[in-house]
Amino acid sequence: MIDTFTESVVEQAALDWLKGLGYLILSGPDIAPGQPQAERRDYAQVVLEDRLRRALRRLNPKLPADALDEAFRKLTRPDSPSLVGSNHVFHKFLVDGVPVEYQRKDGSIGGDSVRVLDFDDPTNNEFLAVNQFTVVENQQERRPDIVLFINGLPIVVIVRDMWLTGFDAPCLHTMYVDKPMRGHGLMQAIARVNRVFKDKPGGLVVDYLGLADELRRALANYTESGGQGATAIDQEEAVAFMLSRFEVCVGIFHGFNWSAWKTGGARQRLGSRLEA
Repeated sequence: MIDTFTESVVEQAALDWLKGLGYLILSGPDIAPGQPQAERRDYAQVVLEDRLRRALRRLNPKLPADALDEAFRKLTRPDSPSLVGSNHVFHKFLVDGVPVEYQRKDGSIGGDSVRVLDFDDPTNNEFLAVNQFTVVENQQERRPDIVLFINGLPIVVIVRDMWLTGFDAPCLHTMYVDKPMRGHGLMQAIARVNRVFKDKPGGLVVDYLGLADELRRALANYTESGGQGATAIDQEEAVAFMLSRFEVCVGIFHGFNWSAWKTGGARQRLGSRLEA
């Protein structure tokens, strides 16, 4: 019997939820370089190239191979030296398609737009979720919890708390906050997303909860302390405080059926918390 609510439980619940939405679920180690089912040449490669090529052929059946090859090159090798500029161009490719030129059978030069995503029929796209997707760049290893791919392109990176516990990816620009934070944890998270990187002058925090008051309090405490004070609460004091709150919780949830939490799968265990 497992009673601990660990990060892996949250990760598995998220994968179950994504599977219910129609995502194919794969394990990052299974498709890693050197494995029998490898989909990457090395750990620096983040695009699943075979899946992208198949999607381009599927969505653009009337275009010649040369046009699709050019679109593939533009998607995987951005020309702009600016990170922000590359992001704008990539977004335009996703929405409007990739402009290409190619030689027609009669020798003339034609132009067209290669579709990357099918907005008219979403089922014509391939949705893939990969957990523990290791990326190594400049001898630095990163392992997000879940990466969401559409037609082989990484679109969304899901990381649980790692911006607070050491996930350091300075190129990431935006942090979506949907959980309460306060004190040094809040300040650390904001500091990490605001890391300057190449032409990135700062980050963007999208706050769904309204943390401005918590941030003001954290800044005030930091300023008033002048860098002095205890680095952590005394362990015995922390345990005593936790036990007092635990007794309160036991009273609040008296009679609640916790059987799903004790014996259910990841999704059922997460659901029991919401029911409580």
